Amino acid sequence: MNDLATPELHADSGARTRTLTRRDAWFFVMPTLFVVSTILGAVRWFSPVPFWDMWEHTVRFYADILDGRWSAFLDQANEHRILISYALFWLDYRIFGGVTVFLIAVNLCLMAALWLCLCMAARSLVGDQRRLFILCCALLAIPCFSWLQSENINWGFQSQFYLAYLLPLASLLCMASWMEAPRASRRIIWAVVLAILSAFTMANGLLALPLLVVILALGRRCTWRRVLYLIAVTIATFAAWTYHYSAVPHQSAPLKRMVEFVLIFLGGPFGLIFHSLFIAMLVGAVLIGACAFLAVQWLRGRARHPVYLALILFTAYVGAAGAAASLGRSAYGLDTAISARYETPILLLYSAILLLFIHLHRAKAATVPVVCTISIFIPLVMLSTQLDAIGPTGPEVARQKMLAALALNAGVDDREAIGRIYPQNDAIHIELIHQIAASAIAHDVSVFALPSMRMARAWVGKPVQATELVPCLGSVDAYAPLPNDPRHFQFRGWAFVAPTRRVPPIAFIVEDSQVIGAALTGIERSDVHDRIDHRATHAGFEGYGSRIGTGPLAVYCPRDDEGA
Repeated sequence: MNDLATPELHADSGARTRTLTRRDAWFFVMPTLFVVSTILGAVRWFSPVPFWDMWEHTVRFYADILDGRWSAFLDQANEHRILISYALFWLDYRIFGGVTVFLIAVNLCLMAALWLCLCMAARSLVGDQRRLFILCCALLAIPCFSWLQSENINWGFQSQFYLAYLLPLASLLCMASWMEAPRASRRIIWAVVLAILSAFTMANGLLALPLLVVILALGRRCTWRRVLYLIAVTIATFAAWTYHYSAVPHQSAPLKRMVEFVLIFLGGPFGLIFHSLFIAMLVGAVLIGACAFLAVQWLRGRARHPVYLALILFTAYVGAAGAAASLGRSAYGLDTAISARYETPILLLYSAILLLFIHLHRAKAATVPVVCTISIFIPLVMLSTQLDAIGPTGPEVARQKMLAALALNAGVDDREAIGRIYPQNDAIHIELIHQIAASAIAHDVSVFALPSMRMARAWVGKPVQATELVPCLGSVDAYAPLPNDPRHFQFRGWAFVAPTRRVPPIAFIVEDSQVIGAALTGIERSDVHDRIDHRATHAGFEGYGSRIGTGPLAVYCPRDDEGA
């Protein structure tokens, strides 16, 4: 009797591994928190002010396009060809005003696309175990939407960084899908197209086509004709990519430091979480061992699924990207290896390794409980950094960037402020960014097209009667000449529009009926909150101007506060 019952019991146990239970709903709480907090973080950290490389490769790029130089689409960005991102930058300026809202939205969409690619890989690797597949998808959302990669999320320039990993991953998965279903010839075509496009994201995207050659040569559907065709496409793409290419010199570093850089690069998320380069290096070494073990399993025949091979090659791609980064970045210090912008490929690498191990052990009863345990442990480890997305730092960083834009808008040399949006703040680069800003102002694009910046340009230096300014509550609490630009002063104080009970986005400093400066609000002032109005919490301002005498200073605000 027991013997007859055993198959039924086993069948019931198998059914439970294929369907979700009510308790499984708890495993979706943390992934949902990560996704929502990252989206909120993108909003809270948002700034319309270009950052660093964006000045040369978005602002100046679009100014060149307006001047009729359409070849700007083919310009290098350091050592990269970023044709696809240039197209996105053009759309951002042409349609959305160049304030990077569109570009940040694109970054979020690319993160979602990476997650979907990994979910598709999971669907192939876990077979018909529906419960395991859904749990994997929930778990994969945590690294894909982690705030550890914050620099890529809230920096509009980084679409090329996401694309440099999304397109090769999608290309390899398309090729693997064609190997599973060879009659679906469109999939191999898409694989080749995506690999070609990868070359025009970042320099490491050039590896996508050689990896396609490898996966095709190692797969069961290999024919020499297909391999030769793909090699020809690879050579043609390389030739197009190198046309009029100028090599970018980099500082060299000793081999030992480069090896350490790669190890820290691979263990970067743990280095950021635990603030330790040693832990990052240790994790990086473990990761290399894990990848080697997984590759050996394929060589031994324990795993022959095409998607398994695709993910193995993707891990090699990420490792090669780390090695390439060490060539140009290790000379600047090992701590640069755990920069937040490098965490996107590493989090994808961790996700790929997880899926590969799950595939090897998918038939074991302990696999689902282990995935459930990981689903609890991993988000708890990453939670503290994830909460930074919704902390108070983002709005303050955005305010400081706007202050730097105001300095450029007024032609003021405040190197401390400008250094927050263009870290290379030596004399040569300060002159360069002022030139780019002047060009953007002339074309009325980017942050300089915002109403507050236009008003500052139009009204500073004019009699107050010739403007649309009216007196408002406020005071100038302090002012001092700038160290690098003694002709200009930095002003601090507060402003509040009592009739509408609003903090104006911009306030103006008036001396002897002359507008001498403009300042941006947003600084927390608890004293004004307590003394004037609870809505005046962020009435504090900071800005720039030029004194014309020794008369009293007054604060004025735009007449139409809401329109400002």
